Amino acid sequence: MRVAILGVVISYVAVGVLGVALHWYAGTQITPIAHSLKGWYLYRNPKNKKLTHITEADVIFPAIIMGLAVGSITARRSKSELVWYIFIFPLGIAALEPIYVRFFPGHLWWSMTGLERSGAVAICYTRALMIGCTFACVARLLTQYFQGRTPDE
Repeated sequence: MRVAILGVVISYVAVGVLGVALHWYAGTQITPIAHSLKGWYLYRNPKNKKLTHITEADVIFPAIIMGLAVGSITARRSKSELVWYIFIFPLGIAALEPIYVRFFPGHLWWSMTGLERSGAVAICYTRALMIGCTFACVARLLTQYFQGRTPDE
């Protein structure tokens, strides 16, 4: 069990460090590439003026990576351990949201009330949970298949 926990923690730290580094780089606009990343990140849909890529960068990509990691790491573990990890790792993804926005002073986050921020983090958790759960289950089944193990019943 300790090895599985360590693997999940290492995966989370790697995803978190990569996410913070990319947000820092895009927020500083030191180079044309950083300016392009910030432009992509803060892109607004011309029809409805909503920010569209923030969810992908902050929630969807990390949830996919963490879901795949959790599913493959827990392939030899019990289903109950997989369920625990599935409900715990989105907490870490949601906890990164306030850190990400620090690099974007004009972000919508700064005009929100505390209750609205809490709601945004809760929505982030829910999205990460749904996406991560799907990818964790798929990764678990694929890992068991390629290891020659029968899937859990």
